[in-house]
Amino acid sequence: MDRFEFQLAMLQKGAEELEKKIANFNTILLQLKTAAITIWVALIGWGFANKIDALVPLGYVIIFGFWFLEATYWRVQF
Repeated sequence: MDRFEFQLAMLQKGAEELEKKIANFNTILLQLKTAAITIWVALIGWGFANKIDALVPLGYVIIFGFWFLEATYWRVQF
């Protein structure tokens, strides 16, 4: 095995490890998205149930902020 083949093999292993890490990150991002939506729905429901009008706009700010951050992340990835 010459030097070029060794470097190519190391590059391929590095690329495989990077793909694994990205797949794990996407799984974590999906779990975070699910938790954010659950908390958002609970916050909106609690605000309506207790007639706390200030919680409803706060809930929308939280979810729109999360969507903005996610869109920014995917834009950087693109």
